[in-house]
Amino acid sequence: MEVDASAVARRSRVSGSAVAIILLILVCGVLGAYNFSLQLRLSGLIDENDQLRSELSRLQFEISQLRSEYDSLKLEYDSLYDDYISLQSDYSALSNEYEALRAEFDRLKFEYDLIFEEAPSDCVAVTVVYYTKFGLERHIMTLSIPYDVYEYYSEKPHPSIPISNLEVARVYITPDEPIIQEIVSRIRSETEGEEELANALLDFVQDKEYALCVRYYPTYEFKYPVETLVEMGGDCDTHAFLYASLLKAAGFKVLLVFSTDGTHVAVAVHLEEEPKHNLQSSVWYFTYNGLKYYYAETTGWGWRVGDMPEQFKDKSWYLIEV
Repeated sequence: MEVDASAVARRSRVSGSAVAIILLILVCGVLGAYNFSLQLRLSGLIDENDQLRSELSRLQFEISQLRSEYDSLKLEYDSLYDDYISLQSDYSALSNEYEALRAEFDRLKFEYDLIFEEAPSDCVAVTVVYYTKFGLERHIMTLSIPYDVYEYYSEKPHPSIPISNLEVARVYITPDEPIIQEIVSRIRSETEGEEELANALLDFVQDKEYALCVRYYPTYEFKYPVETLVEMGGDCDTHAFLYASLLKAAGFKVLLVFSTDGTHVAVAVHLEEEPKHNLQSSVWYFTYNGLKYYYAETTGWGWRVGDMPEQFKDKSWYLIEV
């Protein structure tokens, strides 16, 4: 049988085309399926990306909040740390102050015990706190004053001081009394120069709980310096008499100054140079026999030579040399 070669060739071409078409269809199907799979995956990735973006926004917001809280806490921490440093400094200062006060307490207790252990039975112990170096250096002086010395002065006549005879006040000035000289000797050894000595003696005399007398005459309550020391008090006149006695014992020229209205007594002391450590802007003084005598307020506390309390500045004064 004779085969038609052209027919075979045509069939072969048809068969090849069919295969190619089938393959193309298969490839298209595969590609379509793969494309669908990619689209599904892409859609999933887009959703995941949206979720991640949302999570990122949330995390960024939380980070922002945390940063804000951190900044706030840091400010609070810095403030608390500053408070801590300040409190630590205050604690250190208070601790040092406590230690200083404790040491001062122990020292004072020791001195107190010593006073009552060593004071003879026939003496009265008198303790006075005073300052030298114009208020910067603190001292404590303990004196043992025999009772018989105190009784000697308390039994002496105590003449009144009438305004018509103020010179009578001189009887109360006792610079030669050994107790007065002992006080001056001890304070002189702790001071330098006449102004510091005069102010230290003034601080020794000044009464921190002083009550101003109403009139200095014609009462019978004037006291000798030893009485003032033992009784630890008195009126303006008794403090003035004590200070004048100390100044005289120290070698100063001294005036007793009496207000003409009879309400106050003070002291004026001659210094070779004008005071430089008085607290007021002006130095108050009297001129007597060509010399300047600087006012000294023996009442209250804190006044220095050359200072005059405001309530006395308009007064007139009688000057009595002692």
